[in-house]
Amino acid sequence: MSEATFTISSAIQSVKIGLPNISGSKDSLNAYLHIPIDFILRVTNDEIGFDILPINARLLFQNPTQLLSECIGQTGVAIHGRESNRGYILTFRLNEKVLHFIEKTRTGDLNIQLELRIHTLIKSSIQKLTGRRSFVNDYIQSDSVLINFQIPKSVWIEKILPNLGYRNLKLVEIPLSHNNLKEAYDDIISEFEKAEHYFNLHDYNKCIAHCRSTLDALTRNLKSVKNESKSGTGFKWLETVTKETFNWLDKLNQATQSITSKSHHSGQNVDFTRQEAESIYLIVLGLLNYIGNLAT
Repeated sequence: MSEATFTISSAIQSVKIGLPNISGSKDSLNAYLHIPIDFILRVTNDEIGFDILPINARLLFQNPTQLLSECIGQTGVAIHGRESNRGYILTFRLNEKVLHFIEKTRTGDLNIQLELRIHTLIKSSIQKLTGRRSFVNDYIQSDSVLINFQIPKSVWIEKILPNLGYRNLKLVEIPLSHNNLKEAYDDIISEFEKAEHYFNLHDYNKCIAHCRSTLDALTRNLKSVKNESKSGTGFKWLETVTKETFNWLDKLNQATQSITSKSHHSGQNVDFTRQEAESIYLIVLGLLNYIGNLAT
């Protein structure tokens, strides 16, 4: 459940996470996860009041337990009535390493824990000589509250993660065009960008399928050069590459094509894993980066 209770001056207090309103944002340096929390605060009688001081909050990943971020809540809340509804938003800063840990470790829905350290200034009512009543400070009470909650995979991937500015595989930049390859290379890059798109959606089968399509286009052109086919004149620049380099490219390309084929999982009712998709993606990325940066 996304709520918990704790006690202040013999009265049960409630705190709940506003799951539908969890959101993400980013600036030039960091990403931020915004988690709304709502309190229902109560006192047992009109002689008691309290102030909730700024809350210390910690955000933890579950299984394995790992601290992700810490923050201090907004200014305190004063309670003098029998029951009051109060809420505000906790903002946790998430850097690139934290987001990478989450995506590397998460297997589906995002299971996290919110730890609140709540400090309460307890007050009691006194009557002044004028007949009016006011509250005076008595003591400070401290409580720890743990709330386990879950962000569905679909919400995390489609709604929150893009707003955090996180891209799983933006590890190496490659040229988006090549002076000598012209449209041929642009088409290959376009196909490869689809592979990146599906990896970020965690659809690893489609990611590898588009890696395979990228390699198919690359292989056709490499064969054209190897066979000195006139249809591959756009790749004549590769003839300046040393024989050893060309053979390395050709063999690496063929080996990668083999493991991305449908027969790779022949007879097994299983899908490609994240690790397989990531490895194949990076190999293809390396090939395109190398070829794209060869002297024109």
